[in-house]
Amino acid sequence: SKEIEDISEKIKQAVKEKTGIDIEREVVSL
Repeated sequence: SKEIEDISEKIKQAVKEKTGIDIEREVVSL
């Protein structure tokens, strides 16, 4: 759903800011 996509995008951005790691692949695999 759109909400799930928005939440996962926010999580990706937060993790990337904190760790400098892009978790795109990990999120896609879920």
